[in-house]
Amino acid sequence: MKRSIPLTRAIKGLVVIATVFATTQAMAQEGDRTPPLAPTHAPPPHVEEALRDADANKDGFISKEELQAFQDRVVKEADANKDGKISAEEWRNHHRAKMQQRDCVKP
Repeated sequence: MKRSIPLTRAIKGLVVIATVFATTQAMAQEGDRTPPLAPTHAPPPHVEEALRDADANKDGFISKEELQAFQDRVVKEADANKDGKISAEEWRNHHRAKMQQRDCVKP
């Protein structure tokens, strides 16, 4: 029996990063020019690529709408049996395929 992974758990890191981007955008719109906190280290290249991919209009920020569209696309891509849910096996296979596309892991 396949277990479903909650979408929020599967892409938890992306949601956290998107929240930081959205907060930074809101601060900039309000006129606050305080620089955002710098990370102690850069995210892995595949995370940066996912963030660039989620930023549909390429403005350097991820809006709520862009995040939702990105999540919808990830679910559609990962849901191999098209039941509207992502099992642990489907997520592992999807993640492995994405890493192979990005040359992060060997097949």
